Amino acid sequence: MARGNITKRGAKSWRLKFEGGEPDPLTGKRHTRYVTFNGTKKGAQGELTRLLAEVDAGISVAPSPVTVADYLAGSMAPTISPAKRANATEL
Repeated sequence: MARGNITKRGAKSWRLKFEGGEPDPLTGKRHTRYVTFNGTKKGAQGELTRLLAEVDAGISVAPSPVTVADYLAGSMAPTISPAKRANATEL
């Protein structure tokens, strides 16, 4: 069973398409991920194999719409006192 595919996009550009983990338990929708690879087809095949191995091992990181500023604001807010929080957000 094929788990991903490679599509040529330009002279040396390839689109890698693969399933990025288990389906959503609530909706049942699959998580399809796309990655662009620049180089040879053999290199693209190697990259797809590496990405699929990460998914199988559970170490693949899915893209997230959370920005670094949002992440830091959410993670630092409970640990920093209100007096120091104003200075920390000015970074």
